[in-house]
Amino acid sequence: RLIRELPPPAPDPAWAVANPSPRWRRIVLHHSGTGRGNPEAFDRYHRERMKFANGLGYHFVIGNGAGMPDGAVVAGRRWLEQLDGAHVVGGTGQGLNAEAIGICLVGNFNDTLPTARQLASLRSLLAYLRREFRIGIDAIVGHGDVSAKSTDCPGAHLYIDEIWIAVANP
Repeated sequence: RLIRELPPPAPDPAWAVANPSPRWRRIVLHHSGTGRGNPEAFDRYHRERMKFANGLGYHFVIGNGAGMPDGAVVAGRRWLEQLDGAHVVGGTGQGLNAEAIGICLVGNFNDTLPTARQLASLRSLLAYLRREFRIGIDAIVGHGDVSAKSTDCPGAHLYIDEIWIAVANP
């Protein structure tokens, strides 16, 4: 499938932070649910509509070529400043936001597949995060797997089991 079509890009030095928090134990994958987007647009939405004081709820956003370059990975303020996420709402979400890195891929994966470049970048980012924070394969989950509210995020076409295989066997 697509996740192995392109070699993963090298880890970006922007992913490294001066004082990484030791609390990161999980990774939650999301789709934006939109055909296009970028961190600035999501930040504005999260600040204005969702009322998130720290804006963009995710730690990372991976572009699909519509609104930002295909496969580009942007580390948001929450990652750079090692702040809790705001990507899992309700129930145990607040506790999860304190220990889970949120990654959003731009796209609606109920309608389309992620691009090959998005998947290659995701594979590289996950390999980096797993290595740096000793995060197990089974701690990489889709939003719908951990949300107290019903959600179809990260969409029907982002296959978590294939991501596990690709990250476990680079």
